[in-house]
Amino acid sequence: MSAIWDHYPSIPNALSNRMAISMLSGRPHVMTLHPKADWLSAIAPGVFMEGTVNDCANRVSQLLAMPPEQLARIGESAFEWARFRLDQRSLVRFITSSVSAEVVAPEGEPWSTLKKTNLTEGKTPRSV
Repeated sequence: MSAIWDHYPSIPNALSNRMAISMLSGRPHVMTLHPKADWLSAIAPGVFMEGTVNDCANRVSQLLAMPPEQLARIGESAFEWARFRLDQRSLVRFITSSVSAEVVAPEGEPWSTLKKTNLTEGKTPRSV
């Protein structure tokens, strides 16, 4: 399992690359709940977003209290969800599609929800 608390918990939709690394490693991931990011824990198994440091610590304790087989199943579910969704090629396509009409953003989650959040709204291509 991995657990982090970000330095900037108020940044909307901020997600750490450690989340993808943990999921692709088959490990549950406990992290900061950023504004507008709660949709991810609803669709991504093994991701636990918490609003305070104490909530993160409590979630870690809860997960560690589980039988190892159950924790392993959560990690396996995280891996299965992430392995065809959180790859670098999709990330580059997603980022590039916001500044170039020639590049098509990847379909499916998490990309379709991120697109709806208007992360680049009001920004020029240079500031994206």
